[in-house]
Amino acid sequence: NATLHLVEELGGRTQKDDQKGIMDENAIHLVTHSSGNHAGALALAARLASKTSDSDVRATIVMPENAPTIKVNGVRGFGGNIVFVESTNEAREEMADKIVEEDNAHFIHPSENI
Repeated sequence: NATLHLVEELGGRTQKDDQKGIMDENAIHLVTHSSGNHAGALALAARLASKTSDSDVRATIVMPENAPTIKVNGVRGFGGNIVFVESTNEAREEMADKIVEEDNAHFIHPSENI
């Protein structure tokens, strides 16, 4: 099992000192559903973990089809993979669960891990 250490989110923008997650070498595929700062933070954390470990850590973010363009661009800019779904919590949760099951990924809840 992977270990994930979380720190408090400090501001509106995702910055190096504003990361929500730091992964160990066992975390390979991280999944969440979010259309906000958590989405960008997880994508950035995965990218940084890949650069600082021997693992290829990647993030998949399930986002509603009406997610703000600035948030979508942020996730993409940090190297996150985006899967768009209907704009309901049920659709987001179902897709995240499906990806976790199919890829043996690690789910990072957008609000219950802190």
